[in-house]
Amino acid sequence: MERVVRVAEASKLPQEAAFGEYNSEAEKFLEPLALVTRPSTNLACEPREDTNVLDISPIRMCYGEITQGERVLQEQSEWRQNGGNGAEGQETTQKSQKGLRELRNLASAINYETAHKDKRAQIKNALKLWNGEIICFQKTKMEHIGRAVIQSLWANRFADWAYQESEGASGGILIMWDKRVVEVQNCVKGQYSISCRFKNVQDQLDWAFSEVYGPNVDADRGLLWEELAGVHSWWGVPWCIGGDFNVVKFPSEKLGAGRHTGAMQNFSEFIFELGLVDLPLLDGQFTRSNNQDPPTKSRINRFLVSTDWEEQFSQLRQKALPRFVSDHCPIMLECRSFKRGKPQLHLANKLKALKEDIKKWNKECFGDIRIKKLELMQELQWIKGKETQGQRSYRLCTQDELEKTLLLDEVSWRQKSRVKWLKEGDKNTKFFQQTANANRRNNYIESLQHGDQQWSTIDSAEASQLEGPFSEEEVVTALNQMSVEKAPGPNGYTIAFYKKCWDIVKIEVLNSLQEFHEQGSIKRSLNATFVVLIPKKLGVSDVKDFRPICLIGSVYKILSKILANRLKGVLGAVLSPTQNAFIQGRQITESVLIANECLDSRLKSGIPGLLCKLDVEKAYDHVNWNFLITRGIRQGDSLSPLLFVLVMEALSHLMNKAVSENLLEGFAVNNHTRPDLKISHLLFADDTLIFCGATRDQLIHLKGVLMCFEAVSGLHINLGKSEIVPVGTVHEIQDLAQLIGGRITTLPMKYLGLPLGAKYKSKEIWNPIVEKMERRLAGWKQLYLSKGGRLTLIKSTLSSLPTYFLSLFPIPSSVAKRIEKIQRDFLWGGVREEFKYHLVNWRTICTLLQMGGLGVRQTIPFNQALLGKWLWRFATENTVFWRKVIASKYGVGKGDWDTKEVRGGHGVCLWKHIKRGWQHFNRWCGEGVMQDLFPTLYHIAQDKQEMVSDYLNWNNEEMVWAMTLKRALQDWELADFTTFMETLYNFKIKRNVSDQMRWEHIGSGLFKVRSFYHIICSGGHSTSPWKSVWKVKVPPKVAFFTWLAAHGKNLTIDNLRRRKIWMLDWCFMCKRVGESIDHLLLHCDYASEMWSFIFCIVGLQWVMPCKVSDLLACWRRRAVSSKNVIWNAIPSCLMWLIWRERNRRAFEDSERHSMDLKLTFL
Repeated sequence: MERVVRVAEASKLPQEAAFGEYNSEAEKFLEPLALVTRPSTNLACEPREDTNVLDISPIRMCYGEITQGERVLQEQSEWRQNGGNGAEGQETTQKSQKGLRELRNLASAINYETAHKDKRAQIKNALKLWNGEIICFQKTKMEHIGRAVIQSLWANRFADWAYQESEGASGGILIMWDKRVVEVQNCVKGQYSISCRFKNVQDQLDWAFSEVYGPNVDADRGLLWEELAGVHSWWGVPWCIGGDFNVVKFPSEKLGAGRHTGAMQNFSEFIFELGLVDLPLLDGQFTRSNNQDPPTKSRINRFLVSTDWEEQFSQLRQKALPRFVSDHCPIMLECRSFKRGKPQLHLANKLKALKEDIKKWNKECFGDIRIKKLELMQELQWIKGKETQGQRSYRLCTQDELEKTLLLDEVSWRQKSRVKWLKEGDKNTKFFQQTANANRRNNYIESLQHGDQQWSTIDSAEASQLEGPFSEEEVVTALNQMSVEKAPGPNGYTIAFYKKCWDIVKIEVLNSLQEFHEQGSIKRSLNATFVVLIPKKLGVSDVKDFRPICLIGSVYKILSKILANRLKGVLGAVLSPTQNAFIQGRQITESVLIANECLDSRLKSGIPGLLCKLDVEKAYDHVNWNFLITRGIRQGDSLSPLLFVLVMEALSHLMNKAVSENLLEGFAVNNHTRPDLKISHLLFADDTLIFCGATRDQLIHLKGVLMCFEAVSGLHINLGKSEIVPVGTVHEIQDLAQLIGGRITTLPMKYLGLPLGAKYKSKEIWNPIVEKMERRLAGWKQLYLSKGGRLTLIKSTLSSLPTYFLSLFPIPSSVAKRIEKIQRDFLWGGVREEFKYHLVNWRTICTLLQMGGLGVRQTIPFNQALLGKWLWRFATENTVFWRKVIASKYGVGKGDWDTKEVRGGHGVCLWKHIKRGWQHFNRWCGEGVMQDLFPTLYHIAQDKQEMVSDYLNWNNEEMVWAMTLKRALQDWELADFTTFMETLYNFKIKRNVSDQMRWEHIGSGLFKVRSFYHIICSGGHSTSPWKSVWKVKVPPKVAFFTWLAAHGKNLTIDNLRRRKIWMLDWCFMCKRVGESIDHLLLHCDYASEMWSFIFCIVGLQWVMPCKVSDLLACWRRRAVSSKNVIWNAIPSCLMWLIWRERNRRAFEDSERHSMDLKLTFL
């Protein structure tokens, strides 16, 4: 069938019609000419399927003897012969091989609806800028995609493609790639994805890529996970997935999401089970927005990579690109190297690498020129005095070497002198050296002045408490408090050097410190500093979003630590109680507790108010020198935080003055029966929280206070980042926020990393903790860890992540179960996708080591123990500020040990739940509270509220208890009364000694969270030496295996059969019926031969016990002091060796003779 088309020269077409389909906008430029029945030299014509329409592509270039139009038609014909898939069945042409390049970028251009012709030009221009090698589109809304469409999207004549048809006007996936970069080996289309198996042209790396457009319905997402899992298991090569998953992983990835849904959980488990890495997203937090007000934002687009794919590209980066024609952000996956990026970047990277090689070459070939010159001169002097005929040639060679060295020295000094008019070679070394030294003197900066401001010194009255010579004991104490792993300063020496070599270097160090004490100055070389910029969050580039950290020299670091220790001793008496940072005895959680209690009182009062969370911009480097009196503020220096809180004390005094003048009111925390205690502000270093009334006058006064503070301190309050939070119903919040300039947020909010204003036992506040644990696991996916290594990570890292939250907030049981499930799955399954049995129940694992467990902390009991510390502190710390706040709000019970009962609803207060734990502390004598142990006697007591002193009399030094009852005792009550009196008399009381609380479970009498946790989890005693299993000097994986064997939980045949895995019940070692762990390791003929060999070596007669646990117990008792280490390790090592041999026979079908094992053991 002949098709009619209007043709025109390419130069006459408008830009939007330069490539792609014919459209009406170009009609005015076209003239009807002829029937097109052959390839045109001006246009490439492609017939659409089942239509009378031709797609036209203007011709701009020719290749050899054929036009581009003919070339396009040839490739279109080849495409049809290969089944309509752009890559399948094609071979890379010779021209495609010319521009071999490395795989540089995977650009995922998300949801651009390529069926719209007016969007293609914008997409095409964007792809030119992004310079990707593999381009992906979702939601194409096209049932057929031909080369004309590809050319209209991507200006790459080496492009190949594959696509999934849309269903009407919805769905559709397109993936394009550069044939000079990758060759396609296979392509698979699924319901929700396209998967291509590629081979890199450059390095022949075989890998797979899957493009995803996920379903919107939860019920269908399981099909997507199964589809992708099938691709992963089928090809088994390094794998990358990208696209629109239409689901988020965490609640924080969706604006306004409050809870962790089942779809999020399934997505996280899919990533975990397939061992994929979820790369952080740079330059953005969300990838989709509905462009409405208020917006709906989420991160549903991402790349996921397998660990072996990640290993191929060490500098992977996932970036969000600018959004321009869609409601989704394009995502780019960068795989950088020397050959990737722009030419200038290539050059810079190569020069940087070359610099390191030149340094190495210079050191190996030339060394230190000055030292080498001196050595050669000394050698010539020695030869001159003892020269013989045979040494003459040696002297000449040495003299030539000296000449070369002198020339190198001259070249070096000439380069340093920057003299261009005089060349080396004329023995001008001295001139060059003098010039270089003069340059150094001219460029040296001794001090800096700003205008007419002068540097000031510390006031003598304040310095009198801090001055004094440095003692060796003080220096050693400071060294022991410092971390040995912190990054070194310019001199390269860490604190570990001074600790290890203290006996050698202490004289020089002490002399240096003494010189500083006498002269008040430190050498520039010891005070040199590297400044490192640490991003406050991912994907930032503005300097304001970086935190400058100083890497100071080790000697100055020691001096700074000593001065900081001295200053800490006086800060508590100098600073206001509302400042809780860097002061001994004050903790960060105290500020959060006070803030929540103040907020709770305000909300329950019904009086509207405001919270102002201030942001101090560039806190350390904006301090006014004259205001601080001395220099020295720099982040990374242990003395600097203490000096900075002194700066912030000015703000505290200004706020107190404003409250005293009734300019600000603060929040009252007490009830109406006691005098007012109002809190106007809380400080933790520069984190400032202001409490004030919701009136215009209050905010005007607050703004005046902040302006005054800025003027005197030099610090700037960044109101753009500050937050205004309405408390209660505030009708004019927009006007009030505009007055002070902050942005409006709502409760609950974050304060010092913890929730403020959250409802009692809210589950949503724990989402960041769960996310952090799962992200940490994602970072461990590339680690191949034994169970012993996993156990170490759980106890040192995973179980510690929630500690900060658990220190103040009660955890819901459902959240605790989820946290423990994450740890449990990691312990037994690691991060791989294969199924793993949980060999020991979680309750046993959480049991103490001495009771046969692994000592992993249970979340809820640990939460109770941490909250119990508040009760202990309330009873023992009578002067601290947070106790005054709690006592003012709830009142104090008799004896000042605790507060009165907390009545009313929880609101957002925390103390009501904490108070419930008092039952664990309210034990005076006996096994519990006396009124609970003797309820009948308590019922007939005359006065239930009397003090102990009212019932206790003294006869000389003898205690006499005088109990007054309402009535005479009945016969059946005599036994209880006798027991009651015996309990009282068995408890000895010291006369004329002040009452105090003591923790009876520790000899010091001081409360320890660890001790309280053990009491809560106490489950009796065990006679087996479980703890000794972990004291043996063997690798953790061997100790973990021994622990499993002692419990009889290894996956031997009998345990597999209990789990409904039916196997032939025989021992792999002795080939007899019945394999259990005790048989395999102790009583099997093979094992018996090995044990007999060991006993023969040590000269012992031994009767083997029935169980592994019995063997470990008696083995420990038989230890000889001189052989303890080796003797204690024998059972674990020998059983591990037998177990390895058993697995070799079971899984590798290979056997070793017992003699080989004996030699291996030795």
